[in-house]
Amino acid sequence: MIKDVNSMECVFKHKDCSVLMVLDKQKFKLKERLICADCLEEHKGNQNITLNDELEKLSNQINTLRKQNIYEIDQFTKYLYKLKENLIKVVDIVIVNSHQCKDELNKNNEDSWDEEQLYLEAERINKINKNYQNKLVSSVSIIKQIINIIEKETDNLKNVLEETIYYEELKPIKKVQVNPIECPIGSIFDKRPPQREITYHQIQEVYQEQWCFALAFNKQGSIMAGASKKDIKIWNFEKGQLRDSGVTLKGHNLDVTCIIFSKKMNWFITGSIDCKIIGWKKMINSIYWEPSQPCDTQSIVWCLLLNQSENLIFSGHSNGSIKVWTLNTDKNQLMFHYQLNKHSKHIGQMSMNEDETQLVSCSDDKTIIVWEKKANERRFKFKQVLENLKNDNGFRVCFLNKDTIAWCQENQGSIHIYKQEVEKFVDKKELQINLKNLDLKDGQSLFPSIYNKAKQIFIIKHNKYVNILSYQNQSFNVQIEPIDCRSCKNYGNITEDGNYLIVWNDQTLSFHVYELKYQ
Repeated sequence: MIKDVNSMECVFKHKDCSVLMVLDKQKFKLKERLICADCLEEHKGNQNITLNDELEKLSNQINTLRKQNIYEIDQFTKYLYKLKENLIKVVDIVIVNSHQCKDELNKNNEDSWDEEQLYLEAERINKINKNYQNKLVSSVSIIKQIINIIEKETDNLKNVLEETIYYEELKPIKKVQVNPIECPIGSIFDKRPPQREITYHQIQEVYQEQWCFALAFNKQGSIMAGASKKDIKIWNFEKGQLRDSGVTLKGHNLDVTCIIFSKKMNWFITGSIDCKIIGWKKMINSIYWEPSQPCDTQSIVWCLLLNQSENLIFSGHSNGSIKVWTLNTDKNQLMFHYQLNKHSKHIGQMSMNEDETQLVSCSDDKTIIVWEKKANERRFKFKQVLENLKNDNGFRVCFLNKDTIAWCQENQGSIHIYKQEVEKFVDKKELQINLKNLDLKDGQSLFPSIYNKAKQIFIIKHNKYVNILSYQNQSFNVQIEPIDCRSCKNYGNITEDGNYLIVWNDQTLSFHVYELKYQ
């Protein structure tokens, strides 16, 4: 349904306004793009995008979306035709076997038998029936596999189509005749607050003797899953207070190295030195968590990444491989999908951009690699090795937005910023950030870097320090004093709302809970 312009509000919610213009969507969010005459009166200036221009862009987007969906459905249909052929062949085999069985049973159909012939006939019938049953079981097994494949491909198509639902927000706006009025793109939002001051203070310390290499929170920040050597302990977290729930999950044979929590449900996945990944799903109305069948990755798992649709898991390994797994969180099932091979040593971290078209990974082999998935493709492919003039290792890499990557060296506390220019990412040396105690070597992987979009902060560990950087208006504020964990062996994570940071270190053998405040 087309929305009446007169009923719409501008970004500053002026009274009795009528929306005259829509600003560039590349620079402003959907609601921020609507401005009225009062907005223009306050901010005179430069260029604008009229509604006609916006409708033309919207039309192009919808056409692109339509073509993409048609392509996905075509691919799905072609695959179904192949499965249909295989299914028909299996059903034909079942029919042929049934006729053969019936013919065999009809042989020796005599009216009178002596005792020995009766026993021999009974034995023959039993043998025919057993043979027929074995053939049936084999055929039914193949049919079930085909059905499972159909379900999997249907889920994949559903997820692809669901990823484009956000386009429904872009409803066409009723055309309004307006005179060209100049307005500087961005000047309207000069009222945005300047760089905020961020402060932190420790509010709790909780002892845990067993090493914790990884921890993660559910979306609500009410549950923390923390490694306890090879086990996982479940903690309740409320108002900044960590409390042991008494639940310990067992499934790995060696230390747990990484944990990723779902943003949609109480489900998480763990990776371990035992080369296995396991999904854990909380049982309804119970304190217990059900484990998935462990997936043997055949190489130590150092990092994990979950996509936004939560139907794919990426695992980074000690042999330099990145494995991609299809995921069904409802059924708590994982299945190997494909593998990316370019790195030669262990993967430190992986990160995807906002629209999930690009993946970046860093490794102990001194390479930072960008992988790309185009609109008409289902798999990521190699795109680019980023420039590494320092020829240094790096364990932490992270997308800050669609076209900006941050990577930190191991042997020096320098964060390099890469910006996308045309088709390639370029190291912007003028944007390089030098952390406190620049010359210290990091010494430990794990504890991945974290960009929290809600609070626009970047958390990055280097050596014994945990740095909290404010990232606003495409620039860092590095004036915040880092947290001194007294040891480079510290591991932590932040709640989804950005209000709490929890770090475990080997000096105190305890979790330190920090509250972050924004002014």
